[in-house]
Amino acid sequence: MILLESLELLLRAEDEEILKAFHDVKSPPVKRMSYVDVLHPREISPQPDVEIIEPSDLRSKKELFLGLDLVNSLYDISSPDEAKRKAEEIIESLKKRESIKPEDHPKTHIALSLPEKEHLETVKGNWRDHVWKPVTYDGEEAPDFDGWMRDLLAIADALKAEGLRVTFYGGKSTEILKSKSSYDVVEVELKKELPKLSSIS
Repeated sequence: MILLESLELLLRAEDEEILKAFHDVKSPPVKRMSYVDVLHPREISPQPDVEIIEPSDLRSKKELFLGLDLVNSLYDISSPDEAKRKAEEIIESLKKRESIKPEDHPKTHIALSLPEKEHLETVKGNWRDHVWKPVTYDGEEAPDFDGWMRDLLAIADALKAEGLRVTFYGGKSTEILKSKSSYDVVEVELKKELPKLSSIS
Protein backbone atom coordinates (compact mmCIF):
# COMPACT_ATOMS: atom_id res chain seq x y z
CA MET A 1 0.00 0.00 0.00
CA ILE A 2 1.70 3.18 -1.22
CA LEU A 3 0.02 5.46 1.32
CA LEU A 4 0.98 3.26 4.26
CA GLU A 5 4.59 3.09 3.07
CA SER A 6 4.64 6.88 2.61
CA LEU A 7 3.35 7.46 6.13
CA GLU A 8 5.90 5.04 7.60
CA LEU A 9 8.64 6.87 5.70
CA LEU A 10 7.41 10.09 7.28
CA LEU A 11 7.89 8.56 10.74
CA ARG A 12 11.53 7.68 9.93
CA ALA A 13 12.39 10.97 8.22
CA GLU A 14 14.68 13.60 9.74
CA ASP A 15 13.15 16.96 10.66
CA GLU A 16 15.16 18.66 7.88
CA GLU A 17 13.68 16.29 5.27
CA ILE A 18 10.16 16.90 6.58
CA LEU A 19 10.64 20.68 6.43
CA LYS A 20 11.64 20.37 2.76
CA ALA A 21 8.53 18.30 2.14
CA PHE A 22 6.50 20.96 4.00
CA HIS A 23 7.61 23.47 1.40
CA ASP A 24 6.47 21.15 -1.42
CA VAL A 25 3.11 20.50 0.25
CA LYS A 26 2.36 24.12 1.14
CA SER A 27 3.59 25.51 -2.22
CA PRO A 28 3.47 22.57 -4.66
CA PRO A 29 5.25 22.99 -8.03
CA VAL A 30 2.04 22.70 -10.02
CA LYS A 31 2.06 22.72 -13.81
CA ARG A 32 -0.95 23.05 -16.06
CA MET A 33 -1.81 21.15 -19.22
CA SER A 34 -4.68 21.95 -21.54
CA TYR A 35 -6.59 19.44 -23.63
CA VAL A 36 -7.68 22.36 -25.79
CA ASP A 37 -4.12 22.77 -27.04
CA VAL A 38 -4.15 19.29 -28.57
CA LEU A 39 -7.84 18.53 -29.17
CA HIS A 40 -10.58 20.57 -30.80
CA PRO A 41 -12.96 21.71 -28.01
CA ARG A 42 -15.99 20.19 -29.74
CA GLU A 43 -14.41 16.74 -29.76
CA ILE A 44 -14.57 16.42 -25.96
CA SER A 45 -16.83 17.53 -23.12
CA PRO A 46 -15.87 20.80 -21.40
CA GLN A 47 -12.69 20.16 -19.44
CA PRO A 48 -10.69 22.42 -17.13
CA ASP A 49 -6.94 22.54 -17.55
CA VAL A 50 -5.28 19.57 -15.86
CA GLU A 51 -2.97 20.27 -12.93
CA ILE A 52 0.06 18.00 -12.54
CA ILE A 53 3.12 17.79 -10.31
CA GLU A 54 6.31 16.41 -11.79
CA PRO A 55 8.17 14.31 -9.16
CA SER A 56 11.46 15.73 -10.45
CA ASP A 57 10.30 19.24 -9.45
CA LEU A 58 9.88 18.28 -5.78
CA ARG A 59 12.52 19.26 -3.23
CA SER A 60 11.74 16.11 -1.23
CA LYS A 61 11.33 12.42 -2.04
CA LYS A 62 8.00 11.83 -3.77
CA GLU A 63 7.03 9.15 -1.23
CA LEU A 64 7.64 11.56 1.66
CA PHE A 65 5.65 14.22 -0.19
CA LEU A 66 2.70 11.80 -0.56
CA GLY A 67 2.71 10.92 3.13
CA LEU A 68 2.95 14.51 4.33
CA ASP A 69 0.38 15.69 1.80
CA LEU A 70 -2.08 13.10 3.13
CA VAL A 71 -1.50 14.18 6.73
CA ASN A 72 -1.79 17.86 5.76
CA SER A 73 -5.09 17.24 3.93
CA LEU A 74 -6.64 15.79 7.10
CA TYR A 75 -5.07 17.94 9.82
CA ASP A 76 -3.74 21.46 10.27
CA ILE A 77 -0.10 20.61 11.02
CA SER A 78 2.71 23.08 11.69
CA SER A 79 5.76 21.06 12.77
CA PRO A 80 7.61 17.80 12.02
CA ASP A 81 6.69 16.36 15.45
CA GLU A 82 3.01 17.09 14.90
CA ALA A 83 3.17 15.56 11.41
CA LYS A 84 4.63 12.36 12.85
CA ARG A 85 1.99 12.14 15.60
CA LYS A 86 -0.83 12.49 13.11
CA ALA A 87 0.84 10.02 10.73
CA GLU A 88 0.88 7.44 13.53
CA GLU A 89 -2.87 7.96 14.07
CA ILE A 90 -3.59 7.43 10.37
CA ILE A 91 -1.37 4.32 10.24
CA GLU A 92 -3.29 2.79 13.14
CA SER A 93 -6.56 3.42 11.29
CA LEU A 94 -5.23 1.92 8.06
CA LYS A 95 -4.04 -1.19 9.87
CA LYS A 96 -7.50 -1.80 11.34
CA ARG A 97 -8.80 -3.17 8.08
CA GLU A 98 -12.10 -4.26 9.59
CA SER A 99 -12.97 -0.59 10.21
CA ILE A 100 -12.28 0.43 6.62
CA LYS A 101 -15.24 -0.12 4.31
CA PRO A 102 -14.70 -0.46 0.55
CA GLU A 103 -16.10 2.13 -1.84
CA ASP A 104 -18.85 -0.22 -3.04
CA HIS A 105 -19.99 -1.10 0.50
CA PRO A 106 -23.77 -0.52 0.91
CA LYS A 107 -24.45 3.00 2.16
CA THR A 108 -27.07 4.07 4.71
CA HIS A 109 -26.36 7.82 4.90
CA ILE A 110 -25.33 10.32 2.22
CA ALA A 111 -24.06 13.89 2.67
CA LEU A 112 -24.66 16.37 -0.16
CA SER A 113 -22.98 19.76 -0.40
CA LEU A 114 -24.74 22.96 -1.48
CA PRO A 115 -22.21 25.59 -2.63
CA GLU A 116 -22.98 29.27 -2.27
CA LYS A 117 -24.41 31.48 -5.00
CA GLU A 118 -21.10 33.34 -5.34
CA HIS A 119 -19.31 30.03 -5.98
CA LEU A 120 -21.37 29.65 -9.14
CA GLU A 121 -20.39 33.14 -10.23
CA THR A 122 -16.72 32.26 -9.63
CA VAL A 123 -16.77 29.39 -12.10
CA LYS A 124 -19.34 30.49 -14.69
CA GLY A 125 -17.70 31.33 -17.98
CA ASN A 126 -14.20 30.51 -16.74
CA TRP A 127 -14.01 27.11 -18.37
CA ARG A 128 -10.23 26.95 -18.74
CA ASP A 129 -10.02 26.79 -14.95
CA HIS A 130 -13.35 25.07 -14.30
CA VAL A 131 -15.79 22.75 -16.04
CA TRP A 132 -18.68 25.23 -15.89
CA LYS A 133 -19.59 27.09 -19.08
CA PRO A 134 -22.39 29.68 -19.47
CA VAL A 135 -23.70 27.91 -22.60
CA THR A 136 -23.69 24.17 -23.30
CA TYR A 137 -22.45 22.64 -26.57
CA ASP A 138 -26.02 22.32 -27.87
CA GLY A 139 -26.58 26.04 -27.28
CA GLU A 140 -28.68 25.82 -24.11
CA GLU A 141 -28.01 28.24 -21.26
CA ALA A 142 -26.35 26.57 -18.26
CA PRO A 143 -28.48 26.34 -15.09
CA ASP A 144 -28.54 29.21 -12.61
CA PHE A 145 -28.34 28.73 -8.85
CA ASP A 146 -32.01 27.75 -8.57
CA GLY A 147 -31.51 25.14 -11.29
CA TRP A 148 -28.43 23.87 -9.47
CA MET A 149 -30.47 23.46 -6.28
CA ARG A 150 -33.31 21.70 -8.14
CA ASP A 151 -30.78 19.22 -9.53
CA LEU A 152 -29.44 18.52 -6.04
CA LEU A 153 -32.93 18.00 -4.66
CA ALA A 154 -33.70 15.59 -7.52
CA ILE A 155 -30.55 13.63 -6.64
CA ALA A 156 -31.59 13.62 -2.97
CA ASP A 157 -35.07 12.35 -3.88
CA ALA A 158 -33.57 9.51 -5.93
CA LEU A 159 -31.26 8.53 -3.05
CA LYS A 160 -34.11 8.69 -0.54
CA ALA A 161 -36.19 6.42 -2.78
CA GLU A 162 -33.39 3.85 -2.47
CA GLY A 163 -33.69 3.96 1.33
CA LEU A 164 -30.79 6.30 2.14
CA ARG A 165 -30.88 9.12 4.65
CA VAL A 166 -29.76 12.38 3.02
CA THR A 167 -28.24 15.34 4.86
CA PHE A 168 -27.35 18.62 3.13
CA TYR A 169 -24.37 20.72 4.20
CA GLY A 170 -23.77 24.28 3.06
CA GLY A 171 -23.29 27.93 3.97
CA LYS A 172 -25.81 30.74 4.10
CA SER A 173 -27.60 29.44 1.01
CA THR A 174 -28.89 26.53 3.07
CA GLU A 175 -31.60 28.89 4.37
CA ILE A 176 -33.15 28.75 0.89
CA LEU A 177 -32.90 24.96 0.90
CA LYS A 178 -34.60 24.70 4.29
CA SER A 179 -37.64 26.50 2.91
CA LYS A 180 -37.84 24.28 -0.18
CA SER A 181 -37.35 20.80 1.29
CA SER A 182 -37.86 18.59 4.32
CA TYR A 183 -34.31 17.20 4.31
CA ASP A 184 -31.91 17.61 7.22
CA VAL A 185 -29.87 20.74 6.51
CA VAL A 186 -26.72 21.68 8.41
CA GLU A 187 -25.20 25.14 8.04
CA VAL A 188 -21.41 25.23 8.14
CA GLU A 189 -18.90 28.02 7.59
CA LEU A 190 -17.65 27.99 4.00
CA LYS A 191 -14.71 29.90 2.65
CA LYS A 192 -15.55 32.49 0.03
CA GLU A 193 -13.60 30.44 -2.50
CA LEU A 194 -13.74 26.69 -2.06
CA PRO A 195 -10.48 24.86 -2.90
CA LYS A 196 -11.88 23.21 -6.02
CA LEU A 197 -13.38 26.46 -7.23
CA SER A 198 -10.45 28.80 -6.68
CA SER A 199 -8.64 30.01 -9.76
CA ILE A 200 -4.89 29.66 -10.25
CA SER A 201 -3.11 32.76 -11.50
